[in-house]
Amino acid sequence: MTMKFLLCLIYGLPLICLNMTSPVVGAEREEKARFKGVELYSWQAAGDDGKWTFVLVNGTNRLKVEDDIKKNPDALKGVEPLKKALALLAKGEMVIWLHHVKGFEFPAPRVQKEIAVAAKSAGVDLHIKTPTEWTAWAKWAAELYDTSDGKGHGPDLGSNEWAGALDRKLGIRDKAGHGPDIKSAEWRHAVERKLLFRRAPNESPGGYSFAIGEGKKPGVSKNGKFFAHLPSVTPISFSPVADILLVNEKGEDDDLRCYLLNIGAGEFAKKGSRLDYVFGGRYFTSAKWSDDGETITLFYHPAAGIEKESFKVSEVLKAPAE
Repeated sequence: MTMKFLLCLIYGLPLICLNMTSPVVGAEREEKARFKGVELYSWQAAGDDGKWTFVLVNGTNRLKVEDDIKKNPDALKGVEPLKKALALLAKGEMVIWLHHVKGFEFPAPRVQKEIAVAAKSAGVDLHIKTPTEWTAWAKWAAELYDTSDGKGHGPDLGSNEWAGALDRKLGIRDKAGHGPDIKSAEWRHAVERKLLFRRAPNESPGGYSFAIGEGKKPGVSKNGKFFAHLPSVTPISFSPVADILLVNEKGEDDDLRCYLLNIGAGEFAKKGSRLDYVFGGRYFTSAKWSDDGETITLFYHPAAGIEKESFKVSEVLKAPAE
């Protein structure tokens, strides 16, 4: 019996005092899921350098009070401490991020996604409340997935055309139209799961994503801010597990020469023979990473005489540079 429990019994303190416990960073991972799951609360305090504060508490039937949560000594300052705390929860733990109490707010959708992806990687079942009203929901979704052509041209936000484009690009329904009705609650839930828990090909685990810099030249941004140009290449997709980017470059012979850039290590251009010409050719059409990021497969037009080729990423990255 802990001292905290005794104090609750002696002084009749609300049982919430037993539940204001976030995993201690540095401790071992919890073995068992908590009795009624875990609730997550977030807010951005004024004068706190813009950092978000998070609190993980045990789920209870009792309605919690704002002050009880915000005065929690185990509050987590920033997204990274929250990720570490989520990784210490038991596998399969259910975490509800709904804000049943007034006085709390959600960070931007991209931050929500960053946390959701971290929870999924940790084997934690995170549930996030999304906007209920359609226009607000469409704006939320648009911040996570752009349906335009990259030049600002596209369907009006929230229109049927916009919803249809989102459906096609995310593959919610099949080509024959089988699946939940567009705009239905089931359809929105399917969209949310893909937007929040599946990293797009143009995003890396470390927060990098495709971007357009000065002179409309391709590059990468990090956490929403332009980071570096990618000279003379077209970005294709990031590894699902690392900040490694597949790009291609059109040569004088019209070959689409593909190679990997280790963006996380600061590679933004070809360096020596390792990145000079790795794989691909003029008939290259698309590429697919394995789920573990260890293999990348290139697909070709039938005129190439070969359907596809697979390459070990580690072997490509170990190739010597001049």
